[in-house]
Amino acid sequence: MGTNNFVKVLETELIPALGCTEPVAFALTAATACKYAPGRIKRITMEGSGLMVIGVQSVGIPNTGGKRGGFLSSTLGVLAGDADMDMEVLSKVTEADVKLAEELIEALVAEGKISIDMVTPAPSIYLKTTVETAEHTASVSLWNEHNGVKLIEQDGNVLIGSRDEEATALKNQKGEIADSSFLSVDSIYDFCKSCDINELDHIKEAIKLTRKICTDGMENDFGLQVARTVQDQIDNGIIADDELSHILKWTTAGLDARMGGSDYTAMSNTGSGNQGIICSMAPTAAGDYRKS
Repeated sequence: MGTNNFVKVLETELIPALGCTEPVAFALTAATACKYAPGRIKRITMEGSGLMVIGVQSVGIPNTGGKRGGFLSSTLGVLAGDADMDMEVLSKVTEADVKLAEELIEALVAEGKISIDMVTPAPSIYLKTTVETAEHTASVSLWNEHNGVKLIEQDGNVLIGSRDEEATALKNQKGEIADSSFLSVDSIYDFCKSCDINELDHIKEAIKLTRKICTDGMENDFGLQVARTVQDQIDNGIIADDELSHILKWTTAGLDARMGGSDYTAMSNTGSGNQGIICSMAPTAAGDYRKS
């Protein structure tokens, strides 16, 4: 098996993502819907799996100072999101955008024109956002991946994808499974031992992004501050200042930052920013420790 197939997997599964993937998904579907329904916002409705609906309420939204919620994620996508930026859809959000989004939410809530509902059964990752404006109504659905937009409708007409495919995904719950028949422990090991390191620019970028967000988590008060607690315990001699502790503190620093609404981008792995941080920072931190 040629190394090119493995490189393609890395390029497909490793995607820069700003903010936790649930708020990003809400913002991305809303921003995409607005491309097909420009104009004054009249209504926003969201329907998602339990994982998505609960998750979006629990984690910070980037560039908002740690604010949370599906309403805010979606309205920011509508007002300031850049769908072409994919999982960095909220990278251009400003403080003024947040204020405008909150004002829009207040107006829509007062009129009963914004809602989030849970869909069952559904794949663990499923979200449909519908934006109604004075000009058009557009719906955008994604499933299996947080940026996996597979169905776009405008004024009741299907533009991309098919409703049958969506219905099958909802019924199947597990969704489609990508072909990974060539992957095995042996083939992955052989790739790691034989690949040209110059082909791994995507990995280098993942390490670069991960270092930044982990440093942010170590230096600032995010979330549960697990990393800083570990460092305090090391400083006080409660736990050993060894390789395992070094890996633990630097990896959890990134998770603290990401879950707490850091404005730094992470390289997501198979749709998860936390998985991306763990997969990138753990071996990187181990290497740093052994070099020190």
